[in-house]
Amino acid sequence: MKVARCYLDRNSSVLHISRMRKDDPQINLRIPPALKERIQQAAKTNHRTQTAEILARLQESFDEENTYTSSVERPDLTEEVRRELLASMIAEMVEERLLKQMEEREKNKKA
Repeated sequence: MKVARCYLDRNSSVLHISRMRKDDPQINLRIPPALKERIQQAAKTNHRTQTAEILARLQESFDEENTYTSSVERPDLTEEVRRELLASMIAEMVEERLLKQMEEREKNKKA
C-alpha cells in the first residue's frame, strides 16, 4: 500500500501531496544518536514517517529562507531599512530557536 506524503506550505496555504518512489534520489548520512531520537519523537508526534518528518522540516527551512530573502530584496527599501529588516528577521529566528530549545529541555527534565 502506498501512502501519500503531505505538507502544508505556510506561505501559500497550499497542500502539497507527493509519493516517494523507489527511484527517488537517496542520501545516506550519519547523524548523532540524540538527533535521531528527536527525529523519531517528532515523527511520532506528527504522525509521519521519519523520512516525511525530515523532508517537512527541510522544506520549511527553505520556505523560511525564501520568505526572508524576498522581503529583504524589495526594490523600494533603502539600504538602512533593509539592514534593520534583516537584523529583525535574524533576531526573530534566533529567538524562535532558543524558545524551542528551552521547551525541549523542559520536556526532557519532566521525562
